[in-house]
Amino acid sequence: MLLIEPVRSNDPTSGGYTPENSVVCQWKVYNTGHDL
Repeated sequence: MLLIEPVRSNDPTSGGYTPENSVVCQWKVYNTGHDL
């Protein structure tokens, strides 16, 4: 999942991100960038 990679890196709220955070961040950008 390439989305998670840039997301957890660019998301400031993911400082010391965890498996859960990476998923949350994925949804964040997914909703912001790719609105289906």
